[in-house]
Amino acid sequence: MSISEELASSLGVAPSLITLLLCLFSSVPAALVVRFFSGPSLKHLYSIAAGGALCWVAYGGLHASLNFWGLTLASYAIMLALPRKWSGYGVLFGSFTYLTYCHISNLGADVWRQGGVDFTGTLMVFTLKIAGCAMDYQDGALRDDKAQHRMYANRLQGLPSLLEFVSFVFFPGAVLVGPVFNFKQYQAYAAGQGLWSPSGGITSKGAAQNGSASRQGEEGQQLLANGNGEADKAQGKPQVARPMPEPLPYAARSLGKAIICLALHHFLSQYFGPAMLFKPGFLDFSFAHKWGYLVMAGICYRSSYYFIWSVAEAAVILSGFGFSGWSDTFPSRPDWSRAENAHFIKVEITTSMAQMPAYWNMGVGTWLRTYVYDRVTPRSGKPTMWTLILTQVVSALWHGLHPGYYLFFVNAAIGQHTSKQAFRHTAAAFPKPSAAVQLTIDVLQAAFKQLIVGCAMAGFLVLQAGQTIVVWRSLFFMGTIVPVLLNVLLSVMPTRSRRHKKAE
Repeated sequence: MSISEELASSLGVAPSLITLLLCLFSSVPAALVVRFFSGPSLKHLYSIAAGGALCWVAYGGLHASLNFWGLTLASYAIMLALPRKWSGYGVLFGSFTYLTYCHISNLGADVWRQGGVDFTGTLMVFTLKIAGCAMDYQDGALRDDKAQHRMYANRLQGLPSLLEFVSFVFFPGAVLVGPVFNFKQYQAYAAGQGLWSPSGGITSKGAAQNGSASRQGEEGQQLLANGNGEADKAQGKPQVARPMPEPLPYAARSLGKAIICLALHHFLSQYFGPAMLFKPGFLDFSFAHKWGYLVMAGICYRSSYYFIWSVAEAAVILSGFGFSGWSDTFPSRPDWSRAENAHFIKVEITTSMAQMPAYWNMGVGTWLRTYVYDRVTPRSGKPTMWTLILTQVVSALWHGLHPGYYLFFVNAAIGQHTSKQAFRHTAAAFPKPSAAVQLTIDVLQAAFKQLIVGCAMAGFLVLQAGQTIVVWRSLFFMGTIVPVLLNVLLSVMPTRSRRHKKAE
């Protein structure tokens, strides 16, 4: 009996799941080794070999590996064959079509829910990395004056070599579960340039002693991730180049976080599993009981992802690729946000429905914003609710074709848009709120978030349209009716600033 079978027997889970988890933990030392290769070519060759081996073992050999390699090489061939201005769209369409085919043929979501393992989970990560690289290559054909928007920040001047491209896709630290990242970052890492040069990241000398980390908002995160010190140059601050610190303590912290999340998932799964949602007795519970159960079942579900992403975070940090520069604080601290894919506290504790996605599956969120949200935003530059809904539909398609995904993501999109509307109104009405007013706003926002996320989570857990509707009906469709009515009301209600302008 193999190690996987012995562990599976003692834990009461499928041997294939144990094999996948062992490979996930093996990605940590595998990623560490990348740092010890001096030249980019050796790094690329090792990444391909190590990542390919992890995929082979994790999913039982030839069949899954053929899918990974087939998608990778076919996508590169499309970039070679198509005119550059269409190559990104060609790869995007082709990779998503093939992923959808695999979702249908493998029924991967059902396999995972039954405790098994299916390679489409990793193929989802491959799809986004490959499609993103192809879009960046296509964007490189644009004239500089046409590529000023942030969505073009990662555009490539030329087609990556086949060695670079395959290494990027199979990078062992993130090959199984992510996080998703862009090719331009990986290219600089492999070549030892930018943040990964001997001088390392640039930070302002003696950063503001009372300053908070310069990660407020997406623009702040981008500045920090670039680590290029442009903001400090503009402000005339003296700058200091600092190399990457030893990543081991930070990787150990991520592994500790993974163990805590695994323990939390194991505990919660004993009481808040999705199987209860299929039992007739569940519908007889009170509204508060059903809603509370869904909230806790959602935390249980997400904790399994916090666990696997924290292990991957440790791997990416140990490889050095997770280094994202230095904070603009005093004292300055190393930032490893490139490796982080979810922030447990911020996801679960944040009061805003609109902010929650910013801390969950962050690599995918950045991908969706760059290649979908920003590109379908109207020319006026102002996103609409339909911009958000279309982005969420693409996210649902990436997950699979189960109706529950679409019910969840569309419902969540309406909730997020309503949350943004509410924020604009409250910010205009209370520009400097008192502590009591701010507490009231936070409580109302938190209640709204938990109502929407809790009710919508039924779609993600059940997956079937019929059973999801049955659960929602027992909750009086409150998770849908409340945000729709609020959105309509807030859309026709002028903000305080608009009322003042009319009065003038």
